[in-house]
Amino acid sequence: MSKIRKVALLTVIALAAGGCGTALAARTQAAKHRYAAEHRYVVEVLRLMDLDHDGLVSREEFLQFMGAEFSRIDVRGAGVITPEQLSRQLYRSSLHANRHR
Repeated sequence: MSKIRKVALLTVIALAAGGCGTALAARTQAAKHRYAAEHRYVVEVLRLMDLDHDGLVSREEFLQFMGAEFSRIDVRGAGVITPEQLSRQLYRSSLHANRHR
């Protein structure tokens, strides 16, 4: 292989590696944005659970919040949640969350 071909091949490899690095950086940036959006959602949910507004969620606050959510999802008042009811609620929640992002 001639010296010119070696240099050309190394140049192509370097450019390809640089492109991979750019793609990786873009994926990493997308992951950071996704994490930030999910973190904002988690902070908002915890804010709703924090009944005494101390910035922390106690076990009692968590259970009280989840009990109210259970009652809201159990529309028939049967004392159980079906997979369909939970899926419907999760779907509605995701629509609501996506609208406010």
